[in-house]
Amino acid sequence: MRVGTGTATLWMALLAVPGLARAQAGATLTVKAYVSTAGPYGESWELNLAPEGTLSLEIRYMLNPLGKMSGEFIPLPERIKRLQEVIVAEQFMELPQEIWPDTAPLHQPDLRLTVTLGDRMHKVELYDPDQLRGDTRVPRFFAVWKEVFALVPLAPKW
Repeated sequence: MRVGTGTATLWMALLAVPGLARAQAGATLTVKAYVSTAGPYGESWELNLAPEGTLSLEIRYMLNPLGKMSGEFIPLPERIKRLQEVIVAEQFMELPQEIWPDTAPLHQPDLRLTVTLGDRMHKVELYDPDQLRGDTRVPRFFAVWKEVFALVPLAPKW
């Protein structure tokens, strides 16, 4: 089969995207997602996706109602593959470690994602996303965030 220069150029461009070759090869993926919605007055969610594909979720409610819920899940492999694709497409590993507004009032939503894809680990904290509506980095973070929580039957507001 003959490969034209356009096809070869496309493959070279795709392989130049950070992490894409590893994601396509099925690199090991781990994810930790955490959100605190209102400091000590709201709720907190913690999700952990282990390398073998098992997933745990714990939700704590601080006031009304006071309590917690937790569960263990085994997401479908194609959902995990889709998550890897979104991580690469949104260039999550290139986002800054902190995305914060210029002024940060107390007890606003605090979202954190730690992704390990192959041998690369990257953590991003997004604080008070409502103040950052015009920031182009926020939709990239949320694309990954929403794909992470699509792995389980419950998801936080964000």
